[in-house]
Amino acid sequence: MVEQLAKLKTYPGSVRSALMFLVAGWLLHFAAYFGFLLKGETQRNMILMVAIGVGICYFVATIKNWARMLCIFFNIGIAGIYVLFSFSFFYTGETGKGLLTVATIIVFVLSTYYLLVKETTRFFKTDRNAASDGGKDN
Repeated sequence: MVEQLAKLKTYPGSVRSALMFLVAGWLLHFAAYFGFLLKGETQRNMILMVAIGVGICYFVATIKNWARMLCIFFNIGIAGIYVLFSFSFFYTGETGKGLLTVATIIVFVLSTYYLLVKETTRFFKTDRNAASDGGKDN
């Protein structure tokens, strides 16, 4: 993992931006989820949620194109759910919670944007195809 962190400096700016917003999005999601959305969840569900977030961040950071695609799918779903939460919180006058949900939406949308930028797409596909591991999807 330390080796992968050193490689981040060599990634194009759009890739670094996508990763930064992705990690920030998951941190905001965890803050909202564990702070005020969590009601009656089992410990198993909490661990699963953290595992999914950490896993997506890790595999996108290791430049796996399938993870980029999965991440885009998750980002759109999470942003959509937070739009509903945001409307609900602002409607009921819970402005602080509403602002946190709006921030979460913005960060996930920015991550998605940067994951869809041509430079990022090209980097993920080029890096994967240039792998010397016999054509496996790294």
